[in-house]
Amino acid sequence: MTPPGPGGAAGRALAIDLGVRYLGTSWWDGGRLVEAVRLDPGARSDGAARTLLARELADRLARYEVADAPLVQIVCETPQDYVARTSVRTALDRMRSTLDAVRAATGPRSRWTLVRPAEWKANVPKTVHHERARWLLRPDERDLVPWHDPDVADAVALGLWVLGRAGRGGARPGPGPTFGRRGPPDAS
Repeated sequence: MTPPGPGGAAGRALAIDLGVRYLGTSWWDGGRLVEAVRLDPGARSDGAARTLLARELADRLARYEVADAPLVQIVCETPQDYVARTSVRTALDRMRSTLDAVRAATGPRSRWTLVRPAEWKANVPKTVHHERARWLLRPDERDLVPWHDPDVADAVALGLWVLGRAGRGGARPGPGPTFGRRGPPDAS
């Protein structure tokens, strides 16, 4: 799949990685990372947690939007079934319910694109993918990311892909070899 492209007005996008209990989010404006945070419902029950996450995301989105550029593209990784175990399916069902609640709370002013993990990150291990994302960010953007949080790191990597700053699997976009152990690309 081709990335959806720069979101809304001037690359205004929100990338979401659904965790079992949390939402990892990365907020982009003008194609630059402006915030990377984990939304945490605390120790609430599933129904209350979903409602709280949905409300918090909608409130943040309302603060992020501005009158002259209200449209924000929201890209979210969809939960994908890999195994048939009941415990995994239960967790995926909770994640899907959270996604439904969050989508309903954001209203019609935002465009949603749902992507499967294989579409944007391929089979690249998380540690490699997060390191690639770290090197694709500008130095001032790197400091915004709590790299110890895998949901937020995934949301940042998804945002890079959506905006065309990363290829599938976190590789450098465009022709030529991807980078790995050789170090970061030239800073821009």
